[in-house]
Amino acid sequence: MLNATNPQGSALVCPNFIETLNAIRPMMAFRIIGGGMYLLGMYLLGMGMMTWNLWKTARQGHAANETREVTVIERAQLDTMPVRERFFNDAFLAVAGLLLLIMGWLFLGAGATPPR
Repeated sequence: MLNATNPQGSALVCPNFIETLNAIRPMMAFRIIGGGMYLLGMYLLGMGMMTWNLWKTARQGHAANETREVTVIERAQLDTMPVRERFFNDAFLAVAGLLLLIMGWLFLGAGATPPR
């Protein structure tokens, strides 16, 4: 309906945009209702589950009055890795090679495929 043209193909059959909007109004209403139901269900289920989990977790625990010792390690300098080790390790080279292969496969034209 939106792309319908006359027999010559030079003009739209239904050039009045308001008529088109009025024709698709029921579909948009169902889309709005469906989206609202989805969001409402997601909100109610998500909030209900979160509330249930918080309630059960809070009821299950018990108060504790104790102390813990924590050791803080202070370093004299930051851990540094040389640039050569960053870019020439097995993981980085494998990912870079895989990305190059994928980009080559995606961007090569149809003529790059050998004939069968």
